Amino acid sequence: MHPCRRIVFLFIFTATSVAAQQPKIVTPQVFTNDVRQPQPAAAPGKATADCLSAYIPTLSTPILTVALNFHIFQKNDGTNMWQDTPFDRAQLESLIPEINNRYSVNCPPSDPCPSSTRTVTDTRIRFVLKNIYFYRDTALNAALPFNEAPLFARALADHPAAKNQLNILFNQDGPNPGYSGLVNTLPSTNMAQDQYIHMRNTYTGGFLNWSTHGTLAHEMGHVLGLLHPYDGGECIPNACDYLSDLVCGGACPQDGGWGTDPTAPGNTATNNIMGGVRDSCFITDRQAARMQRALQTLSTKRYLEPSGCVPPPADMVLWLPLDEPGGGTALNPLGTAGTRTGTINVVNEVATRGICFASPAPPSVDVPHYSDISIGAGPFTIEAWVKRMPGDNGKRVVVEKKSDQNGSVRGIALLLEEGYPLLELSASTTTALRATVKVPDDNTWHHVAATFVRVDPNGARFYIDGTQAGVPLSTMTLTAPFTAIVPFRVGKSVIGSSSVMQGCIDEVTLYRRALAASEINTIAAARGAGKCQFFGSASVQSVCPAETTVATSVRVCNASATSRIVSYAFAGEPAAGSCTVAGPTTFLPFATGLVSVAAGSCINVSTTISRPSGLTTQAARSCYRFDATSNGAMLTVRGALEDQRLNCGPPH
Repeated sequence: MHPCRRIVFLFIFTATSVAAQQPKIVTPQVFTNDVRQPQPAAAPGKATADCLSAYIPTLSTPILTVALNFHIFQKNDGTNMWQDTPFDRAQLESLIPEINNRYSVNCPPSDPCPSSTRTVTDTRIRFVLKNIYFYRDTALNAALPFNEAPLFARALADHPAAKNQLNILFNQDGPNPGYSGLVNTLPSTNMAQDQYIHMRNTYTGGFLNWSTHGTLAHEMGHVLGLLHPYDGGECIPNACDYLSDLVCGGACPQDGGWGTDPTAPGNTATNNIMGGVRDSCFITDRQAARMQRALQTLSTKRYLEPSGCVPPPADMVLWLPLDEPGGGTALNPLGTAGTRTGTINVVNEVATRGICFASPAPPSVDVPHYSDISIGAGPFTIEAWVKRMPGDNGKRVVVEKKSDQNGSVRGIALLLEEGYPLLELSASTTTALRATVKVPDDNTWHHVAATFVRVDPNGARFYIDGTQAGVPLSTMTLTAPFTAIVPFRVGKSVIGSSSVMQGCIDEVTLYRRALAASEINTIAAARGAGKCQFFGSASVQSVCPAETTVATSVRVCNASATSRIVSYAFAGEPAAGSCTVAGPTTFLPFATGLVSVAAGSCINVSTTISRPSGLTTQAARSCYRFDATSNGAMLTVRGALEDQRLNCGPPH
């Protein structure tokens, strides 16, 4: 698709009569019956591998919730649109349970495909209304279709944070009834792309007309990547996301029309949610998959409501939540705390707080060197949230850990060069690896991550908002270690005063391994919920035949800026899966207790476990769990004892 081409979807209802209630249909088709024939095969040599099957939801698929804002544009005198009253707010709020019902209770198809098995009864997609905003502007109240961009611009001007939700723009350019909806564009791989819906002429002066629910549910389908079956948009059989379970009989385009009965002979209309018939409700498996794909991988996922904090991935060795309200300390629960210097402004954004860097006083956050953050010759991941200032095209440090020994530079750095994520890797000489996708300079928070594995044709990868930014880069020539016994610095170069960050940074984290794409996507999708600040870990501990008890511990961490009192309990797990032996039953001195964990720190909760009787053979494993609560937060950590008699050596 040409980047400047604008795709607009218009769905119109009027209510003068059933016969007159026709949606706008491009290239209407007339067929003589309602019997479908097999769909022609894709042209030879043009068939594309299927790209939807992996996204077909089941009842165990986590629910994805799209956050919405409603923007109500009245006349200058406050008339001719929904009012800021309890009654009118209730009418607008009633849209949410109605569209959630259409996406959660999938009605039967009027024309089932003979060759397709229907499995999706719930798309696992929901919608939540976050805000209703009211404006008084007669010109915007009367804005016509295809001229709705000023409404969106006004909405963001008055409420910049609304950029992170899907915005629904309501105005009244004509008489009611005469409902229509319009979506500005399909989802894209451009993660900064804005989408919105323009809902026209919904105001009744009383109760909301039921047709508005169907219109909005239909337009949501467009936002999530669906097209009309009645205008040829879904008639490309060699596309990898071809809806073979919608266009399953050769009739494409299909008939539409508000008064069309999809069950009657003599037409090819169906009751699909993207069709034009009055009782449109059915969603096919592959339509559900296409919408899931949009929310998991495309620009629409920025509108997802976080489902809660996510457990931090393993092998995290430094984490600066940057949640302190001020002062000179940056807490790091995994090691030495950092020191904040210079002009740093605290902002209440992303996960609780972040920091914005201001000139002219060169600011920084410095974490003294400790062994766990010495990368040396190993793999690593750096991830953080960043906010670029509009128009800034300099070379800006996100993090750097470099030393300069008489001109010999060693260490690593993650920077933004004209907005492109850049890894600088130094071992006497410096190698720069740069992504091919920019972090938008839209004054909005974006998640950035870089992973590195040396001597690998695909060893360096960059991610923006959880999606890989360009192709992997080779690290085949990078064999020397990047050891630098110097501080880990945020926002400014360690070996100079240039490249000071112009913008904001939050949640800086370092790992001693390359995180998987799925792990990075999960962190990015959590947005403001962030990584869970109450977390822990336990190990699988080897046991030799002579040992009747095993001393072990669970690590409990508190990344927040306040201390925690933690209530905990150890318990054995039943034998299941990799746990081949029933769990231990005795934990000494006590199976339960209370501990205090200071702000920005970790402690070890120790216990002595009596050897389970079933640990009698090599690789037998007995599992236990550690359940903890603190200030309403809950934590479960699992550990295990494993018989390793073949590796214990001769008895003494």
